[in-house]
Amino acid sequence: MYDGNSPTLLLFADIPNVGGRGLADIERINWSTLKQKLAPGCPVQHCRAYCTLPKQYLFKEAWPVYKNLVADGFTVVCDREGFGKSKDIDNLMITDLLDDTHVNLEPHKKTILVIISGDGDFVAPLRLLRSRTERKEARLEVWVVSWKKQLARVLEEISDKVIYLDTLLKFIDPIGYELSKKKKRNK
Repeated sequence: MYDGNSPTLLLFADIPNVGGRGLADIERINWSTLKQKLAPGCPVQHCRAYCTLPKQYLFKEAWPVYKNLVADGFTVVCDREGFGKSKDIDNLMITDLLDDTHVNLEPHKKTILVIISGDGDFVAPLRLLRSRTERKEARLEVWVVSWKKQLARVLEEISDKVIYLDTLLKFIDPIGYELSKKKKRNK
């Protein structure tokens, strides 16, 4: 169990990236189990999920897709301009990731930054955070959680730890896990 000297855990999820393989259904994923599998008992400082929301939809119409995220402690962030583009979501996530991580860095204390995405767009911001961490004499660990086939090599290289969603699927979406097993058998 973690104590008062526990690391600060910051978790940022790129929802379009999680649903991108078609194995896991965003509505079925048990996000609470995912958090527990990543860092059992570790207190989470920030837990945000970034989603696209096509302009023609109001948030209340899209609510069924995102209600599990909110129920499991995530703050859902949709693009503020309403364009529904994945790059807009990445930019929002990068901005918050930089700001929140920088604010939470404390000298001689460990911060664990968990990025649920395999997108290489996060490499430059992570390099910037690493340099800020050194100046503050803080300790930053970057964990990347991604589908094995979607993980950008450069993101893997800059991370301290890689966790594959493929290995967590049976825990976070048992139905998706069974469907993926059937797909493999039918090939």
